[in-house]
Amino acid sequence: MPTVVHIQTGQGVGTGVIVDSSGLVVTNAHVVGTSKTVQVRLQDGRTVTGTVQRTNVPVDLAGVRLPLTGVPASKLAAPTDLQVGQPLIAIGYPFDLDGDPTVTRGVFSA
Repeated sequence: MPTVVHIQTGQGVGTGVIVDSSGLVVTNAHVVGTSKTVQVRLQDGRTVTGTVQRTNVPVDLAGVRLPLTGVPASKLAAPTDLQVGQPLIAIGYPFDLDGDPTVTRGVFSA
């Protein structure tokens, strides 16, 4: 949970995950859209301005750099470690609901 962040742009909101303690966040390209900067709220309540560094629309991924270091980072598994049918948990901020992030259960399909 400490690595899940709320992202807000002029077009909408979404979720990201801190993947490096130097402040790199991965999110969806559709979340950042054409924005160059986004507002990022961390689990500790801080809100900072992140800079969109790169987007890849065909795979719907974007990288956002936070002006922070030493932040908690998620450990990412190798894709080869996932098995089709394996249960997953998704944590995030869909639809800009108030409060803490929601938790959804699912299954890895491919």
